[in-house]
Amino acid sequence: MTIRELYDALQGGDLSVVSEVADVLGELADVIDMLKEANWLEQREAIEHVKQLDFCNYYSSEVKFPAESYHMWF
Repeated sequence: MTIRELYDALQGGDLSVVSEVADVLGELADVIDMLKEANWLEQREAIEHVKQLDFCNYYSSEVKFPAESYHMWF
């Protein structure tokens, strides 16, 4: 589901998407934290990651930040 579809489902009362919405919010929180300390190249990578969230399955490893890049920023 896209972020818009998750939002619409939640707005429509579909509580089965709560877990996925929580996952997306967690990803967005991570990106926001990273953007605070990131240089322009890392900011670009973070923005691309946010774009991917809307097109991928949230449980896919394709949309997760690599661990080394996450630790590199902090």
